[in-house]
Amino acid sequence: MSLRKLVLFDTFGLALFIIDRILKSKALNLKETSFDASFFEFSLYKNPGIAFSVPFPRVIMIVITSLIIIVILIALIQSLHQENIWKSASYDIILYGAMSNLYDRVRYHFVIDYIQILFPWWFFNLADVMITAGILQLLYISFRSTKKTPV
Repeated sequence: MSLRKLVLFDTFGLALFIIDRILKSKALNLKETSFDASFFEFSLYKNPGIAFSVPFPRVIMIVITSLIIIVILIALIQSLHQENIWKSASYDIILYGAMSNLYDRVRYHFVIDYIQILFPWWFFNLADVMITAGILQLLYISFRSTKKTPV
């Protein structure tokens, strides 16, 4: 894998991380909903739980999230050795998203969600989108590689 491609993907992940942190800062300082459309709203939701706000003890969440980040880092390093640029980019995006949400949990004791779409209980943030996109990309890579493998 070329160093140029690696730097490009890492810069993209870092840029998304920075944008997410800026949006979270804006959401924390909101006095009221700043943008409201029929299907989309930018507002603050303090998510103390895990996915879909399911309650879970904070200390355990931080430990589990930290362990997941370590596993992702190991997978990222392995994908770099395998010279799989798309797999590396997927892990990179997941890693930045997970680090942004972990920062929230440690600093604020909740994750800052600021996007609400369609349903009044469905809140998320750019870090969640990054994690989801990275996982979907890994699933696509995995599916594609199993299709090419002869039986």
